[in-house]
Amino acid sequence: MHAFRTIHALRTMLPLIAGWTYRPVRPTTKVFTLSQARDMQSELKSSMLIAIRILNPSLLDEAVLRAHTLGEKAIYLSYVERSRTYPEHVQKPSEGALRLLADAAKFIEKQGIRALPIWQFGENPGKVIAETTRALGIQTVIIGTAKRRALASLFQLRFLKSLRHTLPPECHLIVFG
Repeated sequence: MHAFRTIHALRTMLPLIAGWTYRPVRPTTKVFTLSQARDMQSELKSSMLIAIRILNPSLLDEAVLRAHTLGEKAIYLSYVERSRTYPEHVQKPSEGALRLLADAAKFIEKQGIRALPIWQFGENPGKVIAETTRALGIQTVIIGTAKRRALASLFQLRFLKSLRHTLPPECHLIVFG
């Protein structure tokens, strides 16, 4: 809470001090929906999907290494926006989701692999990711683990259980961290 107050104070004081105004930066990376990703499968196919919530360079390095080993040219990145509302209320990705997908895609593409960021929303991220693996024919899902607070661990446990029970039996789940 204290950090939020500090950031808010800086955003409101800086224009007065230096004539500077806060403008959010919009990432330029193209983010796809599941149907758009499905349409691109003829030109770019990947057997791997990385489910991300934070930027984890070690996780991305591991996925890139696996892609190079398998001779693949692309990796799907998936960010699921948690939403308890009806689908028509969720119209576009949040700025945080766009920034995360753009940063992860840039990190992967610097290593010679094409990143295909997919933004989705749903109340149950594990189920959404499992549906994505079926739709795209994914063979391996890679996720990272959080090493923080108990609440984050509890969410991760619910997410993992949901994902494990809904993934297709032929799909491998790698938990990295």
